[in-house]
Amino acid sequence: MMLSNNENLYLEIKEIIEGTRRYIAKKINSSMTIAYWSIGKIIREEFQIEKRANYGKETLKKLSQQLTLDFGNGFSYRNILRMVKFYEFIPDRQKVTTLSAQLTWSHFVELIKLDDEPTMGLILLQMPIIQPENRFAPFLKNLHMLAEDVLS
Repeated sequence: MMLSNNENLYLEIKEIIEGTRRYIAKKINSSMTIAYWSIGKIIREEFQIEKRANYGKETLKKLSQQLTLDFGNGFSYRNILRMVKFYEFIPDRQKVTTLSAQLTWSHFVELIKLDDEPTMGLILLQMPIIQPENRFAPFLKNLHMLAEDVLS
């Protein structure tokens, strides 16, 4: 049971702990997003996927199997292809570094599902920012920022 004169002390410490956890989670997400971009870059440059499709496909499937054994489900064949597409979508590491501080890997995955970058940008720029109480408002705001940045 909490004593009332200790409640402020507890709340102050609780805020420090929660703030640190949020900060760490953002840093981990940002670091993993940059790692996924780097993996996509290496694979894209190494295999030149469109030129050696059959060789690349089989090699990536084997790579995916090994990475999945070592690191878990985040390295499925499908996700590795997303990493390559992510690199192709935003080939500038500095932009990825900047954007990864604001967007999660899940945000980027949704964006790279769209094949045509200019069309994607126009769609995002025309989407209205919905009411702040809506749970998608922060996501849409970040997408607008991404579209403006990628298209500039």
